[in-house]
Amino acid sequence: MESHLDTASIFTGLSNRIQNDLIDRIHKVILNDMQKEIEQAKFVSIFVDETSDVSASSQLSTVLRYVTEDCVTKERFISFSDVSADRSANALSEHVFKCIETWECGNKLIAQTYDGAATMAGQLNGLQAKYYDYAQNKIVSFNTETSLKL
Repeated sequence: MESHLDTASIFTGLSNRIQNDLIDRIHKVILNDMQKEIEQAKFVSIFVDETSDVSASSQLSTVLRYVTEDCVTKERFISFSDVSADRSANALSEHVFKCIETWECGNKLIAQTYDGAATMAGQLNGLQAKYYDYAQNKIVSFNTETSLKL
């Protein structure tokens, strides 16, 4: 790219718009590749972790983990979501279920890993309970490692 920009007679620079378009295209290619891998995977698990940042905003990170057809385990970061307005189990479960539907992996979902937050861990009304009601194949893992690192 550097060589092209140095020797180009017509195209001599990258405007903000062109840079943003390139980033957007790369983003779409990566998402498309991830979607294909997830479609071909037999099993998928989801990791969710909620934490507050320095501005006291609550962020929910979401990661999908799966094994590709050639037996390579992949962990793909899906998103950071601001959940400051509502950190209830209902709101968090809506986020998780939307992610599952967006990535079309509900019938392959075999596990959920979450941090130690009471909203997530509550067996009666927490995210774990809502996930149990939602999921077809159920394995839930409590992630103590996240809690210990804080």
